[in-house]
Amino acid sequence: MSNKKNFFLMLFVFINAFFLIQCSSDSSSDDSEPDPCNMEMPVITTNSPVTSGSNIQLETPFLSTMAEYYWTGPNGFTSNQQNPTVMASTASAGVYSLVITEGACTSPTATTTVSVTAAVAPCSPTNNTATLSSFPNMTFNSVLKSTLLDQYEINANGSNGDLTITFANANQPTAGVYEICPDCPTSFLNANQVCISIVTGGTFSYLYRAHTGNVYISYVSGKISATFCSIAFSGNSTTFTASGKVTTSN
Repeated sequence: MSNKKNFFLMLFVFINAFFLIQCSSDSSSDDSEPDPCNMEMPVITTNSPVTSGSNIQLETPFLSTMAEYYWTGPNGFTSNQQNPTVMASTASAGVYSLVITEGACTSPTATTTVSVTAAVAPCSPTNNTATLSSFPNMTFNSVLKSTLLDQYEINANGSNGDLTITFANANQPTAGVYEICPDCPTSFLNANQVCISIVTGGTFSYLYRAHTGNVYISYVSGKISATFCSIAFSGNSTTFTASGKVTTSN
């Protein structure tokens, strides 16, 4: 009887030892399997440094049709596009981050720093004046900002005529380069466009509009300032060029 007990006891120990070895082997095998979510850190390229008023271009290589892109950045910026763009301003300068997910896998966070430089006009007109090629030069004795019909405006008034710069919406413009809208005053194509017009003084007053060129917006002691250089104005069967600079007093 004792021999029989010993036999079963040894069999029990042998069976348990076998399962312990098997479990240990399975565990070692699991540890050696490659991680299916071993995603690499995304690669980010930009066009930094960027001039204020132009577009920041954020780019990353295509990963797969399953990939989803999560961009974040300064001034509350977020995007799910692979290669988003951002209007460059002092508020949009800083660190941008990107995380890519692919199915249940998530990449490490990649970051890049974007610098934004101030736009500098290629001419230096005297403040609150405009030089016209076919009409007397203008000196503005009143330059005010205002909001009219949900559009931000700069209105400059003088003895030889008036100048108006109209922005796409009622928001205070950020410093930068604004394109003169070719379709003024019919419509604005995007937020970084303006309409600019001149009304000549004298016995006969006529309205002239510009349809191409740039207006450079900056701030002087907290006051908005606009500069334009050799812009072509047309109207009343007449075309002339003008350069000028105005800074609001309010």
